[in-house]
Amino acid sequence: QEGGTVLLSRATGSVTGSSNVGGFVGYGSSSGTIDRSYATGAVVATGSGAGGFAGYLDSGYSGTIKNSFAMGAVVGNSNVGGFVGYADRGTLQTSYSTGHVALNSGSTATSIGGFVGSLNTTSGATLPTFTNVYFDSTTSGRTADGLGTTTTVRGVALTTTQLQGAATTPALPNGFSSATFTPTGASNTLGIWATGSGLYPYLRELFGGPLTLTTVNNVTTGAYNQTPQAISGTASLATNAAAVGAQVGVYAGGKLLGGGTVSTGANGYYYTLVGTSMSTPLASSQLSIGASTGIGASLRLAGASDDAGGRYTDLPLLTGNNLTAFDLAEGLNRARTSATSLTALGARVDA
Repeated sequence: QEGGTVLLSRATGSVTGSSNVGGFVGYGSSSGTIDRSYATGAVVATGSGAGGFAGYLDSGYSGTIKNSFAMGAVVGNSNVGGFVGYADRGTLQTSYSTGHVALNSGSTATSIGGFVGSLNTTSGATLPTFTNVYFDSTTSGRTADGLGTTTTVRGVALTTTQLQGAATTPALPNGFSSATFTPTGASNTLGIWATGSGLYPYLRELFGGPLTLTTVNNVTTGAYNQTPQAISGTASLATNAAAVGAQVGVYAGGKLLGGGTVSTGANGYYYTLVGTSMSTPLASSQLSIGASTGIGASLRLAGASDDAGGRYTDLPLLTGNNLTAFDLAEGLNRARTSATSLTALGARVDA
């Protein structure tokens, strides 16, 4: 990134390169701001510098990345992090990552972490600023950040249970509630982040549905009233071990939901978010899951070129508002359906 502001954007495709590879931005060397954005694609670097959101932020980077998240699996030789691979300078605020983080086979590097792989380890170096940043220790397979991190410049490890909203009183991670914005055309402020039962923190403007404006006594108030739904499950190998770093495609209505495949974590867990009403740029995430909604999923193991398993249902079993335990297994294609013949089932799956 070289200056400017990137706002309310997403990147959903998998990214592969030699070095300085990121799910949203590869190399940052100047100023600029990235705000309220996210990346879900897997990141693979054959060399150094791989991050779920940003690959490498160099010594000239004076920009800010805030109110953003990354969910893709990340692999590289060194400087590998769930959100950023290497951070020399810059400001990172109110953000999180969930992707599995791993080294390429044969690498013994120690510059690997749940949120950031490495900082500048030179004695006396000016470090970047981290404020209220987190990573999922369950799915990333990491309990700490990488080289050069300190008690104040690091991502905070939270389990999936801690990072997702609780069933009774969903709450955001510390610091997220204080991030606010003013809706266009309104005079009130709203929290940038929202959550719900079984949901990772989500960006209200992107997943909260259309903006509703209400004017009373010449005062206009804005609101986003949609609670999105999650589709999640675990993927396993034929040995029953977790399928780590695999890619899951979730489909409905003839489209790939979310605009790309999603990654499995260290425990095989995958997750994607959909909403009843989504803006045109996020139309691939538009879905309302009801009692007869047809949903399919495919499993592709890490490094493979073909699918290894699949699943379909038109009788989804919801846990609260979400479709959970939509599990996948290598070598199995499963269906739960109201169709009364294979021909009818095939037509539904093809649709």
